[in-house]
Amino acid sequence: MTQLCEVEFKGSRREIFQYGLELPLRTGEHVVVDADRGEDCGVVISKGMLAKLKLRDKEVSRQIKRRCSEEDLEQIKKNEQQELDAFKACKVKIQEHNLPMKLVDVELQFDHSKITFFFTAEQRIDFRALVKDLAAIHRTRIEMRQIGVRDEARRVDGYGRCGRKQCCTSHLKEFEQISTQMAKEQHLSMNPSKISGNCGRLLCCLRYELEFYQEQNKRFPAVGLKIQTPGGMGTIQEFNIFSEKITMRMDDGSIESALFSPQMMQAVQIEKEVSANSPVKEEPAADVSESTEKVSQTEKTVQFEEPPPSDQEQPEPPTLPEQNLSQSLSQTADEPMENKPIEKIKRRVLPTDQNEE
Repeated sequence: MTQLCEVEFKGSRREIFQYGLELPLRTGEHVVVDADRGEDCGVVISKGMLAKLKLRDKEVSRQIKRRCSEEDLEQIKKNEQQELDAFKACKVKIQEHNLPMKLVDVELQFDHSKITFFFTAEQRIDFRALVKDLAAIHRTRIEMRQIGVRDEARRVDGYGRCGRKQCCTSHLKEFEQISTQMAKEQHLSMNPSKISGNCGRLLCCLRYELEFYQEQNKRFPAVGLKIQTPGGMGTIQEFNIFSEKITMRMDDGSIESALFSPQMMQAVQIEKEVSANSPVKEEPAADVSESTEKVSQTEKTVQFEEPPPSDQEQPEPPTLPEQNLSQSLSQTADEPMENKPIEKIKRRVLPTDQNEE
Protein backbone atom coordinates (compact mmCIF):
# COMPACT_ATOMS: atom_id res chain seq x y z
CA MET A 1 0.00 0.00 0.00
CA THR A 2 1.46 3.36 -1.06
CA GLN A 3 0.44 6.97 -0.62
CA LEU A 4 1.18 10.16 -2.50
CA CYS A 5 2.95 13.30 -1.39
CA GLU A 6 4.09 16.52 -3.08
CA VAL A 7 7.73 17.55 -2.77
CA GLU A 8 9.08 21.02 -3.52
CA PHE A 9 12.65 21.61 -4.71
CA LYS A 10 14.70 24.73 -5.27
CA GLY A 11 13.13 27.28 -7.58
CA SER A 12 9.54 26.32 -6.61
CA ARG A 13 9.79 23.14 -8.69
CA ARG A 14 7.22 20.58 -7.49
CA GLU A 15 6.60 16.90 -8.19
CA ILE A 16 4.41 14.08 -6.87
CA PHE A 17 6.08 10.96 -5.37
CA GLN A 18 5.02 7.69 -3.83
CA TYR A 19 5.98 6.40 -0.38
CA GLY A 20 5.11 3.38 1.72
CA LEU A 21 3.12 3.32 4.92
CA GLU A 22 6.21 2.11 6.77
CA LEU A 23 7.66 5.59 6.17
CA PRO A 24 5.31 8.07 7.91
CA LEU A 25 5.97 11.59 6.69
CA ARG A 26 4.97 15.05 7.87
CA THR A 27 4.74 18.27 5.93
CA GLY A 28 7.89 20.37 6.17
CA GLU A 29 10.28 17.39 6.40
CA HIS A 30 13.29 17.04 4.10
CA VAL A 31 13.33 13.81 2.09
CA VAL A 32 15.62 12.15 -0.44
CA VAL A 33 13.86 11.10 -3.66
CA ASP A 34 14.67 9.44 -6.96
CA ALA A 35 15.86 11.77 -9.74
CA ASP A 36 16.53 11.33 -13.45
CA ARG A 37 20.11 10.42 -12.70
CA GLY A 38 20.84 9.79 -9.05
CA GLU A 39 19.20 11.32 -5.99
CA ASP A 40 17.75 14.70 -5.12
CA CYS A 41 16.50 16.38 -1.95
CA GLY A 42 13.31 18.37 -1.32
CA VAL A 43 10.68 19.36 1.23
CA VAL A 44 7.26 17.71 1.68
CA ILE A 45 4.50 20.33 1.26
CA SER A 46 1.36 18.18 0.95
CA LYS A 47 0.29 14.54 1.10
CA GLY A 48 -2.70 12.26 0.98
CA MET A 49 -5.88 13.39 -0.75
CA LEU A 50 -4.55 16.92 -1.41
CA ALA A 51 -1.58 15.54 -3.33
CA LYS A 52 -3.90 13.18 -5.21
CA LEU A 53 -6.06 16.12 -6.36
CA LYS A 54 -2.98 17.91 -7.66
CA LEU A 55 -1.92 14.82 -9.60
CA ARG A 56 -4.68 15.30 -12.25
CA ASP A 57 -4.72 11.76 -13.64
CA LYS A 58 -0.95 11.57 -14.15
CA GLU A 59 1.12 8.51 -13.52
CA VAL A 60 3.61 8.45 -10.65
CA SER A 61 6.73 6.32 -11.06
CA ARG A 62 9.24 7.89 -8.68
CA GLN A 63 9.41 7.11 -4.98
CA ILE A 64 10.72 8.65 -1.80
CA LYS A 65 13.76 6.80 -0.52
CA ARG A 66 14.17 8.08 3.02
CA ARG A 67 14.03 10.99 5.39
CA CYS A 68 17.02 13.28 5.45
CA SER A 69 19.48 12.49 8.22
CA GLU A 70 21.75 14.98 9.94
CA GLU A 71 24.49 14.19 7.45
CA ASP A 72 22.10 14.85 4.59
CA LEU A 73 21.13 18.22 6.06
CA GLU A 74 24.81 19.16 6.36
CA GLN A 75 25.27 18.14 2.75
CA ILE A 76 22.39 20.44 1.75
CA LYS A 77 24.16 23.40 3.38
CA LYS A 78 27.40 22.56 1.59
CA ASN A 79 25.54 22.36 -1.72
CA GLU A 80 24.08 25.82 -1.16
CA GLN A 81 27.56 27.28 -0.68
CA GLN A 82 28.83 25.48 -3.79
CA GLU A 83 25.89 26.91 -5.77
CA LEU A 84 26.92 30.44 -4.78
CA ASP A 85 30.53 29.77 -5.86
CA ALA A 86 29.33 28.29 -9.17
CA PHE A 87 27.12 31.33 -9.76
CA LYS A 88 30.05 33.72 -9.35
CA ALA A 89 32.37 31.62 -11.53
CA CYS A 90 29.76 31.39 -14.28
CA LYS A 91 29.24 35.16 -14.34
CA VAL A 92 32.97 35.67 -14.78
CA LYS A 93 33.05 33.22 -17.70
CA ILE A 94 30.04 34.89 -19.32
CA GLN A 95 31.88 38.21 -19.30
CA GLU A 96 35.02 36.60 -20.70
CA HIS A 97 33.08 35.11 -23.64
CA ASN A 98 31.06 38.33 -24.03
CA LEU A 99 27.73 36.48 -24.21
CA PRO A 100 24.44 38.51 -24.19
CA MET A 101 22.77 36.52 -21.42
CA LYS A 102 21.67 37.08 -17.83
CA LEU A 103 22.42 34.36 -15.28
CA VAL A 104 19.43 33.82 -12.97
CA ASP A 105 20.09 30.82 -10.73
CA VAL A 106 22.24 27.71 -10.22
CA GLU A 107 20.90 24.39 -8.93
CA LEU A 108 23.21 21.59 -7.82
CA GLN A 109 21.73 18.12 -7.53
CA PHE A 110 21.95 16.49 -4.12
CA ASP A 111 24.43 13.78 -5.20
CA HIS A 112 26.52 16.20 -7.36
CA SER A 113 25.68 14.27 -10.52
CA LYS A 114 24.43 17.39 -12.33
CA ILE A 115 24.56 21.16 -12.04
CA THR A 116 22.01 23.33 -13.89
CA PHE A 117 22.49 26.99 -14.86
CA PHE A 118 19.31 29.02 -15.52
CA PHE A 119 19.61 32.15 -17.66
CA THR A 120 17.51 34.57 -19.70
CA ALA A 121 18.33 36.01 -23.11
CA GLU A 122 16.53 37.79 -25.93
CA GLN A 123 17.79 35.34 -28.53
CA ARG A 124 19.47 31.96 -28.87
CA ILE A 125 22.95 31.77 -27.37
CA ASP A 126 25.88 29.66 -28.54
CA PHE A 127 27.33 28.62 -25.15
CA ARG A 128 29.37 25.60 -26.22
CA ALA A 129 32.67 27.23 -25.22
CA LEU A 130 31.14 28.30 -21.90
CA VAL A 131 30.00 24.74 -21.13
CA LYS A 132 33.51 23.42 -21.74
CA ASP A 133 34.97 25.90 -19.25
CA LEU A 134 32.32 25.12 -16.63
CA ALA A 135 32.78 21.36 -17.04
CA ALA A 136 36.54 21.76 -16.51
CA ILE A 137 35.87 23.67 -13.27
CA HIS A 138 33.14 21.54 -11.66
CA ARG A 139 33.99 18.10 -13.10
CA THR A 140 30.32 17.08 -13.49
CA ARG A 141 27.53 17.16 -16.03
CA ILE A 142 26.59 20.72 -17.03
CA GLU A 143 23.11 21.75 -18.16
CA MET A 144 22.29 25.22 -19.51
CA ARG A 145 18.57 26.07 -19.48
CA GLN A 146 17.10 29.22 -21.01
CA ILE A 147 13.93 30.48 -19.29
CA GLY A 148 11.52 33.39 -19.64
CA VAL A 149 10.94 36.37 -17.39
CA ARG A 150 7.99 34.69 -15.64
CA ASP A 151 10.07 31.61 -14.87
CA GLU A 152 12.77 33.95 -13.60
CA ALA A 153 10.32 35.53 -11.14
CA ARG A 154 9.25 32.06 -10.02
CA ARG A 155 12.81 30.94 -9.25
CA VAL A 156 13.81 34.21 -7.56
CA ASP A 157 10.54 34.24 -5.54
CA GLY A 158 8.99 37.29 -3.90
CA TYR A 159 5.76 38.99 -2.86
CA GLY A 160 3.17 40.73 -4.99
CA ARG A 161 1.32 44.02 -4.68
CA CYS A 162 -1.32 42.31 -2.54
CA GLY A 163 1.26 41.46 0.15
CA ARG A 164 0.99 37.74 -0.46
CA LYS A 165 3.48 35.35 -1.97
CA GLN A 166 3.63 35.33 -5.76
CA CYS A 167 1.01 33.15 -7.42
CA CYS A 168 3.63 31.52 -9.66
CA THR A 169 5.60 30.35 -6.62
CA SER A 170 2.70 29.44 -4.34
CA HIS A 171 0.18 27.46 -6.43
CA LEU A 172 0.37 28.09 -10.19
CA LYS A 173 1.86 25.25 -12.21
CA GLU A 174 1.45 26.63 -15.74
CA PHE A 175 1.31 30.18 -17.05
CA GLU A 176 -1.84 31.13 -18.95
CA GLN A 177 -2.22 33.89 -21.51
CA ILE A 178 -3.15 37.30 -20.04
CA SER A 179 -4.32 40.31 -22.10
CA THR A 180 -5.14 43.95 -21.40
CA GLN A 181 -8.76 43.25 -22.39
CA MET A 182 -9.12 41.37 -19.10
CA ALA A 183 -8.12 44.52 -17.20
CA LYS A 184 -10.59 46.63 -19.21
CA GLU A 185 -13.48 44.27 -18.48
CA GLN A 186 -12.68 44.54 -14.76
CA HIS A 187 -12.60 48.38 -14.97
CA LEU A 188 -8.99 48.61 -13.81
CA SER A 189 -6.54 51.37 -14.50
CA MET A 190 -4.43 50.91 -17.62
CA ASN A 191 -1.34 52.13 -15.76
CA PRO A 192 1.34 49.45 -16.45
CA SER A 193 2.82 49.80 -12.97
CA LYS A 194 -0.53 48.86 -11.38
CA ILE A 195 -1.43 45.85 -13.51
CA SER A 196 2.06 44.33 -13.88
CA GLY A 197 3.83 41.89 -11.57
CA ASN A 198 7.42 41.52 -10.46
CA CYS A 199 8.25 39.88 -13.80
CA GLY A 200 7.16 42.98 -15.73
CA ARG A 201 4.27 41.12 -17.38
CA LEU A 202 0.54 41.42 -16.70
CA LEU A 203 -0.64 40.04 -13.36
CA CYS A 204 -1.66 36.40 -13.41
CA CYS A 205 -4.53 37.16 -11.01
CA LEU A 206 -6.34 39.13 -13.74
CA ARG A 207 -7.79 35.82 -14.92
CA TYR A 208 -9.15 34.68 -11.55
CA GLU A 209 -12.34 36.81 -11.41
CA LEU A 210 -12.75 37.47 -15.13
CA GLU A 211 -15.89 35.32 -15.54
CA PHE A 212 -17.61 37.08 -12.64
CA TYR A 213 -17.00 40.52 -14.16
CA GLN A 214 -18.15 39.35 -17.58
CA GLU A 215 -21.47 38.13 -16.13
CA GLN A 216 -21.99 41.31 -14.10
CA ASN A 217 -21.21 43.60 -17.03
CA LYS A 218 -24.15 42.10 -18.91
CA ARG A 219 -26.55 43.41 -16.24
CA PHE A 220 -25.55 47.03 -16.76
CA PRO A 221 -26.01 49.23 -19.84
CA ALA A 222 -22.91 49.97 -21.87
CA VAL A 223 -20.89 53.11 -21.27
CA GLY A 224 -21.88 55.88 -23.68
CA LEU A 225 -25.60 55.01 -23.96
CA LYS A 226 -28.26 57.65 -23.32
CA ILE A 227 -31.10 56.83 -20.94
CA GLN A 228 -34.11 58.74 -19.71
CA THR A 229 -34.09 59.67 -16.02
CA PRO A 230 -36.48 61.75 -13.89
CA GLY A 231 -33.97 64.58 -14.20
CA GLY A 232 -33.75 64.34 -17.99
CA MET A 233 -31.61 62.60 -20.56
CA GLY A 234 -28.19 61.41 -19.42
CA THR A 235 -25.18 59.64 -20.91
CA ILE A 236 -23.64 56.80 -18.91
CA GLN A 237 -20.06 57.52 -17.92
CA GLU A 238 -19.28 54.56 -15.64
CA PHE A 239 -20.90 52.04 -13.31
CA ASN A 240 -19.88 50.20 -10.15
CA ILE A 241 -20.96 46.56 -10.02
CA PHE A 242 -20.48 46.34 -6.21
CA SER A 243 -22.44 49.42 -5.14
CA GLU A 244 -24.68 49.08 -8.25
CA LYS A 245 -24.47 52.80 -8.95
CA ILE A 246 -24.40 54.44 -12.37
CA THR A 247 -22.67 57.75 -13.02
CA MET A 248 -24.25 59.85 -15.79
CA ARG A 249 -23.54 63.14 -17.51
CA MET A 250 -26.77 65.04 -18.05
CA ASP A 251 -27.53 67.16 -21.08
CA ASP A 252 -27.00 70.34 -19.06
CA GLY A 253 -23.43 69.21 -18.22
CA SER A 254 -24.00 68.16 -14.62
CA ILE A 255 -22.84 64.81 -13.19
CA GLU A 256 -25.33 62.65 -11.33
CA SER A 257 -25.25 59.16 -9.86
CA ALA A 258 -28.18 56.85 -9.26
CA LEU A 259 -28.83 53.32 -8.14
CA PHE A 260 -29.21 50.83 -10.94
CA SER A 261 -32.66 49.36 -11.49
CA PRO A 262 -34.10 46.95 -14.06
CA GLN A 263 -36.34 49.76 -15.34
CA MET A 264 -33.22 51.47 -16.68
CA MET A 265 -32.39 48.46 -18.83
CA GLN A 266 -35.96 48.38 -20.09
CA ALA A 267 -35.69 52.04 -21.07
CA VAL A 268 -32.45 51.31 -22.91
CA GLN A 269 -34.07 48.41 -24.76
CA ILE A 270 -37.04 50.59 -25.76
CA GLU A 271 -34.68 53.28 -27.03
CA LYS A 272 -32.78 50.72 -29.10
CA GLU A 273 -36.01 49.39 -30.62
CA VAL A 274 -37.22 52.91 -31.44
CA SER A 275 -33.92 53.81 -33.10
CA ALA A 276 -33.96 50.56 -35.07
CA ASN A 277 -37.57 51.07 -36.27
CA SER A 278 -37.23 54.79 -37.00
CA PRO A 279 -37.88 55.63 -40.70
CA VAL A 280 -35.01 56.59 -42.92
CA LYS A 281 -34.76 60.30 -43.68
CA GLU A 282 -35.98 61.19 -47.18
CA GLU A 283 -33.77 63.06 -49.60
CA PRO A 284 -34.45 66.75 -50.38
CA ALA A 285 -37.02 67.58 -53.08
CA ALA A 286 -34.42 69.20 -55.29
CA ASP A 287 -32.43 66.02 -55.52
CA VAL A 288 -35.55 63.99 -56.32
CA SER A 289 -36.52 66.30 -59.17
CA GLU A 290 -33.02 66.14 -60.59
CA SER A 291 -33.08 62.35 -60.48
CA THR A 292 -36.50 62.25 -62.18
CA GLU A 293 -35.26 64.61 -64.89
CA LYS A 294 -32.29 62.35 -65.51
CA VAL A 295 -34.57 59.33 -65.72
CA SER A 296 -36.88 61.07 -68.18
CA GLN A 297 -33.91 62.07 -70.33
CA THR A 298 -32.69 58.50 -70.45
CA GLU A 299 -36.18 57.30 -71.38
CA LYS A 300 -36.32 59.83 -74.18
CA THR A 301 -33.01 58.69 -75.55
CA VAL A 302 -34.13 55.08 -75.40
CA GLN A 303 -37.36 55.90 -77.19
CA PHE A 304 -35.47 57.89 -79.78
CA GLU A 305 -33.23 54.92 -80.56
CA GLU A 306 -36.22 52.71 -81.40
CA PRO A 307 -37.16 52.69 -85.12
CA PRO A 308 -40.02 55.12 -85.91
CA PRO A 309 -43.30 53.47 -86.78
CA SER A 310 -44.41 53.70 -90.42
CA ASP A 311 -47.87 53.22 -91.95
CA GLN A 312 -46.47 51.98 -95.26
CA GLU A 313 -46.12 48.27 -95.69
CA GLN A 314 -42.64 46.86 -96.02
CA PRO A 315 -41.83 45.73 -99.56
CA GLU A 316 -41.62 41.99 -99.92
CA PRO A 317 -38.23 40.54 -100.85
CA PRO A 318 -37.82 39.51 -104.45
CA THR A 319 -38.57 35.89 -105.22
CA LEU A 320 -36.27 33.64 -107.15
CA PRO A 321 -37.38 31.22 -109.82
CA GLU A 322 -37.69 27.61 -108.79
CA GLN A 323 -35.06 26.46 -111.29
CA ASN A 324 -32.44 28.94 -110.06
CA LEU A 325 -33.28 28.02 -106.47
CA SER A 326 -32.80 24.29 -107.09
CA GLN A 327 -29.53 24.94 -108.90
CA SER A 328 -28.20 27.06 -106.02
CA LEU A 329 -29.18 24.43 -103.46
CA SER A 330 -27.53 21.64 -105.44
CA GLN A 331 -24.36 23.66 -105.77
CA THR A 332 -24.19 24.38 -102.06
CA ALA A 333 -24.81 20.68 -101.27
CA ASP A 334 -22.09 19.41 -103.64
CA GLU A 335 -19.39 21.95 -102.78
CA PRO A 336 -17.72 22.03 -99.35
CA MET A 337 -18.65 24.69 -96.75
CA GLU A 338 -15.16 26.17 -96.76
CA ASN A 339 -15.52 27.37 -100.37
CA LYS A 340 -18.96 28.93 -99.81
CA PRO A 341 -19.19 31.82 -97.37
CA ILE A 342 -21.88 31.51 -94.76
CA GLU A 343 -23.30 34.95 -95.57
CA LYS A 344 -24.13 33.98 -99.19
CA ILE A 345 -25.93 30.83 -98.06
CA LYS A 346 -28.04 32.83 -95.67
CA ARG A 347 -28.91 35.32 -98.37
CA ARG A 348 -30.15 32.54 -100.67
CA VAL A 349 -32.06 30.50 -98.11
CA LEU A 350 -33.62 33.36 -96.12
CA PRO A 351 -35.90 34.67 -98.93
CA THR A 352 -37.32 31.19 -99.60
CA ASP A 353 -38.13 30.74 -95.90
CA GLN A 354 -39.97 34.05 -95.80
CA ASN A 355 -41.93 33.12 -98.94
CA GLU A 356 -42.85 29.72 -97.58
CA GLU A 357 -44.21 31.38 -94.41
